[in-house]
Amino acid sequence: MKIKNIIASTLSEKPDRYAVNELVDECYRLALAYLQKKARSGYLLPHLFGLCLEDLALDCFADLFQRDENGKFNLLHQYFNSVEWKDENDHDVYIVLRRLIFSKVNEGLFRRYREADPTLAKIIRNIKDAVKADEKLYLTRYNGSAWLIFGQEGDEMNNLPIAPVEVLEAHLISYLCRSASSHELVSSFVKFIKEQPYYCNGYPVTGFAQAIRAAYVHVGETAVVVEEPDQLLRPEEVEQAIQHATQKVQSVMHESYVKKGKVCLSTFETYFKTVQDILTSQFVRDANPVGSYFDALQNYIPGLSRGSYSQEHRNILEYITKLSRSQLLVYLRNHS
Repeated sequence: MKIKNIIASTLSEKPDRYAVNELVDECYRLALAYLQKKARSGYLLPHLFGLCLEDLALDCFADLFQRDENGKFNLLHQYFNSVEWKDENDHDVYIVLRRLIFSKVNEGLFRRYREADPTLAKIIRNIKDAVKADEKLYLTRYNGSAWLIFGQEGDEMNNLPIAPVEVLEAHLISYLCRSASSHELVSSFVKFIKEQPYYCNGYPVTGFAQAIRAAYVHVGETAVVVEEPDQLLRPEEVEQAIQHATQKVQSVMHESYVKKGKVCLSTFETYFKTVQDILTSQFVRDANPVGSYFDALQNYIPGLSRGSYSQEHRNILEYITKLSRSQLLVYLRNHS
């Protein structure tokens, strides 16, 4: 059955069970493929959520198939009623469906990152303060989550797909490179939507905060504008927690980097020694500062140039530091 016919049947007054199952299967294939792509590119480490990719894929779009008291799929109706699809060919309808699923996956990841990492509270507060000072932005609640919207309060959010987090991060990085303040970063969302009109004019606040923090990491800022949890553990206990977190990530990432020949074993081990130094400087009281990520790695690779660091090491080091930091925060939250 063609995807257009499957969707039409699912949205009818009496949805055909076969059509609904076919649509669920297709949504699952799209969601899983999208997550696998993110995992391969290094933007996702599913074990931090306690789920395999298959379970995470289902979790991200499951609410689309929740029925109301009349057996109607309200979220599916809302989405497809807002887009022109009935007069489109099967290929274009498939693209419309794919946009929806990719958007739901991004929402699901944002939600789980928020649950796993409470340290975003400071950035989120900064976002809310910045919105109050910008008449072109406002906050609203959508599907139980806070959203940043470009427009006047009362304007509706459009149904275009949410911008991929990588695209938003690149935009924010360009502002950070010009030493923008946190308020300027938030206000830059206005320009982002004007320059990228094919994306939704709204963004989950938690997702936006994640993108801001990632942008700080990319430009080499170790003192990201977030508040860390109160340190109730002794310094030696935090150091043990750092070692535990980095060893866990190192074990998981060994196959992806060393076994596949992307990085030699000695360099891979050097990365994690560097990560331990970075996290120690951030989390252990009175620890020696390490400066930038480049400075931290240069302690183990004397003579390392900034050009070589940027081309060969930066992306991997920043990514595994981000993963180790998330793992450490979970540990500290559970043991403090």
